[in-house]
Amino acid sequence: MDAPRLINTIDEYVPLLIRSGLVSEGEVAKLLSEYRSQYLPTQRLPDTITAWCAFLVGAGSISPWQSERLRHGQWKGFVFEGYTLLDRLGSDDSHSFYFARSVATNALVRLSICAPQPGRSPRFSVDHEYP
Repeated sequence: MDAPRLINTIDEYVPLLIRSGLVSEGEVAKLLSEYRSQYLPTQRLPDTITAWCAFLVGAGSISPWQSERLRHGQWKGFVFEGYTLLDRLGSDDSHSFYFARSVATNALVRLSICAPQPGRSPRFSVDHEYP
């Protein structure tokens, strides 16, 4: 199996960002316009994928972990059972742990997601809620 191809251009990255559901198409268009109009003419940021990703993270539109996954062509799996996954904290034999934000309440939490069993949906719990 081939390793995922690294996304190297903004034009390749934008459709993945939209497909991920993290940022709406309209918001991506606004962000791209702002990036290109405010930063490129002043030469403050080069027109590279690295600079674009840094701009998105700095704007609070996506997390560094989400940005890195998107750079590797991975656009699925950012939303789980009403939580937006912001970072992967680690795992053990049966669970993966994520820093996440509740879509309903905007609360920051640590999710523990149990590895799925055949024929069953993955189980999860909120281990900790951050103030």
